[in-house]
Amino acid sequence: MSAGETIAFAERPTRATGMIELGLAGSNSASTNMAREGARLLPEDDEGNTEYKLQLCNLSDTRLAQLVTQLQFRVDEGNGEAMYEIGVSDDGSIKGLPEDKLKESL
Repeated sequence: MSAGETIAFAERPTRATGMIELGLAGSNSASTNMAREGARLLPEDDEGNTEYKLQLCNLSDTRLAQLVTQLQFRVDEGNGEAMYEIGVSDDGSIKGLPEDKLKESL
């Protein structure tokens, strides 16, 4: 994968363990192609256990604290589970993100 290539992925919680399982999509995958074609999810809901984020990079201590609070809300909404869709804007547009931003966001 080249440095400028955009990839799309999602983090999915694993019910049995509560661990995060990553679904990565490379350049030839359907989800990367969806990002290129302007695919969309439903707009983010203020309620529920799913949160959309374009990326999670260069976080200040204040921003990190805000995200921890937000994550706890999503976990509470999901009865112990939260799902983050990274590379997705609040309106549901799948943007993907460059590999370096993906690594930093994880």
